[in-house]
Amino acid sequence: MKRALWFTLKFLAITIPMTWLWWIGGKEYYGRFFSLTANWIYEGVGLESIRGVARERYINYVPFIALMILTPGLELARRWGRLGLGVVLIYVSHLVVNALGPRQGPDWSLPTSLAIVCDALPFVLWAILAREFVGNAVLRALGETPEEPEAPDSA
Repeated sequence: MKRALWFTLKFLAITIPMTWLWWIGGKEYYGRFFSLTANWIYEGVGLESIRGVARERYINYVPFIALMILTPGLELARRWGRLGLGVVLIYVSHLVVNALGPRQGPDWSLPTSLAIVCDALPFVLWAILAREFVGNAVLRALGETPEEPEAPDSA
């Protein structure tokens, strides 16, 4: 219980300032980047009618990055590699959501099903990319002792 509470407090300590940075300028910069790159990608695959517009739900980078930073037990190279992979996958999900979502209206609001996908994606990606930590946390929550990884042979 202590571990989960401590992890949650650290998560909040990271996500609150990241969210503030997103709202004071990050959202605008990402919107420009997304429009530029998404329009180029859409045109490249023959979807000229779709425009890359950053939606409000695209803040989902924040929890993913915070979770990957906080996950204990990941070597630095592994952490950066998985963080980079997750960021790319989230970007691709934004491309797909734009292609599937409505393309008109003042706020380009998403249908509930797409909104749920956007909201859940960072946590699902984290659970997959940090599966060792998540699996051990689940075992501890169930009162079981996680297995220690075997040491590599030194031969």
